[in-house]
Amino acid sequence: MTTSGLGSWIPTIGEIIDDALEYAGIDPAAANARHLKSAMRSMNQVYLWLENNKEALFRDDIETVSIKKGQPFFYAPDGTLSIKKGTLRSVGQSVSFENNIDIFPKAVWFDMPSKGQVGRPSIMALNYSAPITPDHLYTDTEKLIGEEIQAGGYSEGGYGDFDWASPPAEGKAYTPGNGPQVILWPIPDQDYILDYMRVRQTQRASKLGENMDVRSIWINAMTFKLGHMLCLKYNKAEADRMGQLAQQALEETNMNNRETTDIYMSAASYSPIRRGRRYR
Repeated sequence: MTTSGLGSWIPTIGEIIDDALEYAGIDPAAANARHLKSAMRSMNQVYLWLENNKEALFRDDIETVSIKKGQPFFYAPDGTLSIKKGTLRSVGQSVSFENNIDIFPKAVWFDMPSKGQVGRPSIMALNYSAPITPDHLYTDTEKLIGEEIQAGGYSEGGYGDFDWASPPAEGKAYTPGNGPQVILWPIPDQDYILDYMRVRQTQRASKLGENMDVRSIWINAMTFKLGHMLCLKYNKAEADRMGQLAQQALEETNMNNRETTDIYMSAASYSPIRRGRRYR
């Protein structure tokens, strides 16, 4: 007999809760509205457990932002946990270019002696303590730039066509977010396009009929961890066993949570006899 030929299996949140209740020794048929509401809360805690334990490749995505001349920072989209790397592209120039952007912590940017320097940005520093919602007020980091705001650049009214108060517009190059503040250094000397790879939070679980925001390899770990949390609430005698199953499933999943493409490495060596360098 042939296989089903269907796509990969991703159970709904309701199906995961049913399984977790059974593993926890609770008959799903006997579960009431209180149990289901409690299980939904725990489902979101399971997502948080995963975020704190391992970086899942499915949560890496690429964002694009239009950077205006004189714009010292921007806000990453809501749910951004960190930024891994970035590249900067020219806009409307006769000679195009693209160069990598280094990611620095805010403390390193704080130690820089010339925060108001203007030029082609080469550094992004992440400020997790910035206001959650941009409110048109100066932030603690902007006060340290020490330069007058350039005409046509950043002001309390926003960046050019971007209005903080407007709702997100799907498909646009950039919509102001409520995530961490991303500081650019040097301050852009012209308009640029910035592409960056970020790690996002897992989507919130809200309905039983929704699919889980995970790849299929994480299903066992998530189910056992939800069963563990339900045991802590309703069946403490089985909590240790379910906790061990969850940890074992997480470790097994981590073996498959990796890039499988080939990695190429090159090295340069210097000879004391021959001048120049040799590549291998």
